[in-house]
Amino acid sequence: MISQTKKIALYVLMISAMAFATRITNNMISTTAPLIAKYSYGMNSFEVGLTGTLIYATTLISTALINPRLDSRMRKNVFVSATILATLSEVLLLFGNIDLFWAAIGLFGFFTGFLFTNLITSISMVSEGVTRERFLAGYSISLSLGLVIGPTIETETLSFLPYNSIILEFLPFMIVVSALSFLVKFKEKNETKGISGIGRNPGFLASILAITAYNVPFAAFTVFMAIYLRTEFHVSLVFSFSVYILFFLTSFATRIYLFIRPLKSIKKPLFFLIYLTIISVVLIPVLTIFHNVYAVLFVIAVLGIPHGGIFPISTIMLSRGVPRESLNAANSYFMSYNNVLFITIPAIFGAVSYLQNELYAFAYMAIAPIISLVIIKTKYAKNPRVFHS
Repeated sequence: MISQTKKIALYVLMISAMAFATRITNNMISTTAPLIAKYSYGMNSFEVGLTGTLIYATTLISTALINPRLDSRMRKNVFVSATILATLSEVLLLFGNIDLFWAAIGLFGFFTGFLFTNLITSISMVSEGVTRERFLAGYSISLSLGLVIGPTIETETLSFLPYNSIILEFLPFMIVVSALSFLVKFKEKNETKGISGIGRNPGFLASILAITAYNVPFAAFTVFMAIYLRTEFHVSLVFSFSVYILFFLTSFATRIYLFIRPLKSIKKPLFFLIYLTIISVVLIPVLTIFHNVYAVLFVIAVLGIPHGGIFPISTIMLSRGVPRESLNAANSYFMSYNNVLFITIPAIFGAVSYLQNELYAFAYMAIAPIISLVIIKTKYAKNPRVFHS
């Protein structure tokens, strides 16, 4: 017979594999949809930009408005249905019809919103203490691995496959997720629904501030960094995109470290990572003035460290500070807030770049981490449940 410990480990491995498969497919849709819009349907820049907005906006609807209000049994049914329907939405992209294209990416964003939230909630329920936090670190690793492998597959195949056909390569990932979805557990019967139960919870609010400190600059980075390097340093297209591989590799290495050596005290590491974010974000425009591209590349690699560390630390803060019966609602609103950042920050960055320039825009991205750090230090740093030693 398999021991209970091994059963838990296998279950966590399954959830992490599902998270990897969902993340690698989600990232593929997010990066390939603009290419299909531009080169297959001849859309203008505004319409191309709307592809990302649509994906994140529909994800926001499922994570913020629907999932937190579902009880455990209903969430199980919706989750299984969403995995199957997300897979079918991916298939719609193969038909080469512009109306089906818009419907497919909107539906895919909507259905995957149920997946990420419930996967992280499920993994938060299986254990307690250091073991649970190691599982959360392992979950984060699976997400990072998807961000490294996905773009690599796309880069290798874009040279000989049309954009639509790349979807076929990733379709098996979602088929596997659909098959495994029936095995995902939804335990809690007396769950908190809506935001009223967690809106003032210090663990939830501190985790929101922590993720703000990083995801504000990161949301701008993912959209504009390749363009920024080409504009400011006149590097090749391949060179400008290669920075993402460097960035995600350091992020991946950081999450591996957190998995091997789980943090008991998270306060000092969190503060260090936020300081590192602030310094790095300010250094990018400063080093650009001196036209030192390799120094900027080094700073980008360093930025991968807080990207790798702040997300798992934020999930640890949630798991420590939020009661089990409120974790579904907390995770739903946590993921929803991330979607809001990725909808709004690129638009704000683009507006500042247009009115002033990219140097000012990057410098302004340091404001959010500074404010978040100050609030966490003054209001939550002494909270024993969130930051116990």
